[in-house]
Amino acid sequence: MRLLIRAVVFVGVLVVALFGIGFLLSEQAHVERSETVNASPAAVFALVNSFRQFDKWSPWASKDPGMKVERSGPELGVGAKYAWAGNGAVGAGSQEITASTAFSQVKVKIMFGGFDGASEATYTIVPAGEGSRITWALDSHLGGNPINRYFGLFMDKMVGSDYVKGLAQLKTLAESLPKTDFSSAAIEPVANKPLTYAYLAGSAPTDDAEIGKALGVAYAKVGAAMKTAGLQQAGALLAVTRRYDDEAKIYEFDAAVPIDRTDASLPAGSEVKIGQTPEGMILKLTHKGPYSSLPKAYEQLAAYEAAYGFVESGKSWEQYISDPGNTPEAELITTVNVPVR
Repeated sequence: MRLLIRAVVFVGVLVVALFGIGFLLSEQAHVERSETVNASPAAVFALVNSFRQFDKWSPWASKDPGMKVERSGPELGVGAKYAWAGNGAVGAGSQEITASTAFSQVKVKIMFGGFDGASEATYTIVPAGEGSRITWALDSHLGGNPINRYFGLFMDKMVGSDYVKGLAQLKTLAESLPKTDFSSAAIEPVANKPLTYAYLAGSAPTDDAEIGKALGVAYAKVGAAMKTAGLQQAGALLAVTRRYDDEAKIYEFDAAVPIDRTDASLPAGSEVKIGQTPEGMILKLTHKGPYSSLPKAYEQLAAYEAAYGFVESGKSWEQYISDPGNTPEAELITTVNVPVR
């Protein structure tokens, strides 16, 4: 009996001691891993500045193929949200991008199911030779609960291996993307409001001078039809791309002029028709400079699409914001608009 009492006292003292030591442990836990990637900082940044591609490189997605995921908020940057609920290997929780510095750092607030406090993930990207180096860090506030503080002692071991796997998968994905650096391009996803226009279909060889000439003739015909129908121009000229084949050297387009009426109609049989830009999300690239430099801008746009995981869903169009007749080539403003999902 005396031995049992001693054992109970010993266990009690041990529990109290461990409990007391728990209060002396740090309230903070930090995990950090890094990886060098043969891709531009812009491409690597895109993979962590949005949750559109997250499940392609996340170390947890493969642990539960049936995991339920919901994305909300903006497509990218501050406010983008990701919530998940899965099996015991992945648990449940939510993430939200709280800070984003172009091509260099993204901060994410993470709420894990079963924990009251928030954790913060930080992705830091720096140039490394011809590629990038990304550091993925996690900082957790464990609060006053001594049990949580003991949990913090093992966090690096538990989470660190997942971070190594995730960064390796991010590296593979980033290095499979187009190599074009889009960091200098002004591109943003926006909600497009339909724009009604009068247009004439046409074609030209893929030569800047020939395209300019063909568009000029087509715009003149559209203008004449609008005058006859009593329609007014209501915005900068557009050119909708129906086909651009550099190999076949052919560009097929709709030369379009925005009009002031959504209920407009033209006489039956008129070669000039009425059309409308699509409603929904588009990628909008704002290009400054001569039209001859637009091909490079298109390459940058394609690289941006791939990095963020956008898929084209309709005909693109250019809008010529500046009048080339009275604007120096270097100052010309053109927007390229691409419907995406």
